[in-house]
Amino acid sequence: MQTFVADDLKKSKEQALQDAAAQKTVMLLTGGGYQLSGQFFEAEDGGRIPGIHLLDTWTVDNDEVMSGDIIIECDWLSPNTLVGFESHSGKTFLGPTGRPLGRRIIGQGNNGEDAFEGCRTEYIFGTYLHGPILPRNPHFTDYLIHLALKRRYGDVPLIPLDDELEWEAHQRVLDQAGR
Repeated sequence: MQTFVADDLKKSKEQALQDAAAQKTVMLLTGGGYQLSGQFFEAEDGGRIPGIHLLDTWTVDNDEVMSGDIIIECDWLSPNTLVGFESHSGKTFLGPTGRPLGRRIIGQGNNGEDAFEGCRTEYIFGTYLHGPILPRNPHFTDYLIHLALKRRYGDVPLIPLDDELEWEAHQRVLDQAGR
């Protein structure tokens, strides 16, 4: 599956995504999109599927499925937790300039070996936090919206919305983990 998607991505979307990144377009890349946004994806047979080089990462296919709730701490976000659900078999590693999205507290994160989850630049955010990352993390959602508006209109304050249900969902994951 990754080969088919990667071929299409390289042929018809890579340049547009590279151009968008150069123009500081905000991007949230999850799952396979996160894996293919790096340098390469190494398949189970050892073949390398080239990525589109938006993030300094690489991914190696793995037999073990890493699945379940995940909590990470982010030193650049307030409040500093992101919660989600991960389900992936790829193990992603950060390159020398790769900055993690956060430090994993609960879950497997990028690879189950180091302490990291995701990768980020100023405007691009790659992660294995799938479901549902935006509704369970209203502060992160607001952060992405603020970045997107700032790119076009300058520093525009957001009018607060009623995020009570979203914060309940966020807190429920933290409570279930004893945090």
